Amino acid sequence: MNRKLMKVSRNAMMVLSMCVALVSCANVNKTGEMVKKNMKNKMEMSSTHSSKPAVYGYDAVSYFTMNKAVRGSGMITADYKGETYLFSSNKNKEMFVKSPSKYLPEYGGYCAFGASMGKEFYSDPTIFAVVDNKLYLNLNKDIQMKWNKDRSSMIKNADKKWKMMSHSH
Repeated sequence: MNRKLMKVSRNAMMVLSMCVALVSCANVNKTGEMVKKNMKNKMEMSSTHSSKPAVYGYDAVSYFTMNKAVRGSGMITADYKGETYLFSSNKNKEMFVKSPSKYLPEYGGYCAFGASMGKEFYSDPTIFAVVDNKLYLNLNKDIQMKWNKDRSSMIKNADKKWKMMSHSH
């Protein structure tokens, strides 16, 4: 990715983060406590949650329902385990809230190829595969092609190594 595009992407993510923070602030009541609307299904919400958009701001449900990466909206969000998920529709948000773990990317959203080597490489949310109802992201198209050549053993390796890795995020 060229530097100009990376700078634009970083700027877009900063703006997106600020929008999510503003939306989150709108849900805070007068005493500063987060309004807890739907605590069902262990949706973890608090006034101290991070406003970091999960899956780089992409709608985690769209990978499964549309088989494509779709940008989420800062106006349609749900918080889960300290991360803010953005959705392209209320329907997708409802599906996520009912069963969040079903839609979470494997390896915390890090590159699946990297995880197979015991590493945490950032991923590109537009480079993905849904395999056996699980979402896998990869760093770029070249890495995805390598990963696809021996996908099942890469997944087995990554699953094994991921369990042994320390995850503070």
